Amino acid sequence: MAYGLQIVNPSGELVLSSETYFPVYLGKATLSGSVVAPTTTLGGYSLYTFTYSGQILPVLKLDSTKRGTIISYSQAGSTWTIKVSFRDTSTNAQGFFTQYLAEVFVFGFPTSLGGTWGGAIYDASGNLVGDLTRAPMLVASRVSWATSGATATYSESITVPGVLGRAVDYRVRSFPHASLVDSLYEMSTFRLGTGSVIRDYDLRRRINNQAAGDAESPTERLGALDLWLIELNGLT
Repeated sequence: MAYGLQIVNPSGELVLSSETYFPVYLGKATLSGSVVAPTTTLGGYSLYTFTYSGQILPVLKLDSTKRGTIISYSQAGSTWTIKVSFRDTSTNAQGFFTQYLAEVFVFGFPTSLGGTWGGAIYDASGNLVGDLTRAPMLVASRVSWATSGATATYSESITVPGVLGRAVDYRVRSFPHASLVDSLYEMSTFRLGTGSVIRDYDLRRRINNQAAGDAESPTERLGALDLWLIELNGLT
């Protein structure tokens, strides 16, 4: 690279480059609706919206009592809809968890400068890739599970941790009764421990009274996992 900017950390890992986009803080998403459980067979969720024409990266603030994950997010025009599960341990008759208000912090790739002072970074073609008039995303730590264990620790000092992304995994549990089977489909959620992130499970779908030959065999796709923790301290 004949010109531009490149920053690496003491381990030689790339932190910032003028030849790639890096996300900046845009604001919090707004709650638009919450559903405890839409049917007797599907788990609950909350929907949050955010208006931005560019690409976003939602970050869920971790809590010590609530378990949460971002299920998905999608764009229609300039409106982003973020689907979140954020629950405690209380359930309804079907075993689905009660949903609570979460804090969803939205970062994104810059499309224009957000302020009048700070710094702007452009790539070699003149595209805006960094906007230091706004707070950049600070990756504070990576937490790792070597297996499907419950707890992953971190040693870094993090004041207000949030989790970027979600685990693309699931497990199936089956409960026979008489000649029939109930099947439960669950995905990972996360809560904050002391210097750790605790992995838990969220019931997303329940199929009752299946014939034994129709039920899916108990399955786990909950192996090794890396998650990025984002420092949210000072962001409003």
